[in-house]
Amino acid sequence: MTKESQDKKLGQIIAKAWEDAVYKQRLLKDATKVLKEEGVTVPEGLEIKAVENTEKVSYMVDRRDAVPVARHLPGGRGIGPEAATGKGIR
Repeated sequence: MTKESQDKKLGQIIAKAWEDAVYKQRLLKDATKVLKEEGVTVPEGLEIKAVENTEKVSYMVDRRDAVPVARHLPGGRGIGPEAATGKGIR
């Protein structure tokens, strides 16, 4: 899978999590497994964690190597600035 197609797939996964509460819970519980099921290349030994901000907990993430997925999401929604405001995975 090319980097561009993987970036697109990640955007689709995030969009699906916004629309499907059951899928979102699966992603939050075991992101590595869900990503692999969706065909995303996850290097052996790397664990991926999906987290969700709440009213009382907000996550600060080192995004130096973040994947630019905003351009691939329906309606132009992205995870860039929204993630900083607590609206990463809804």
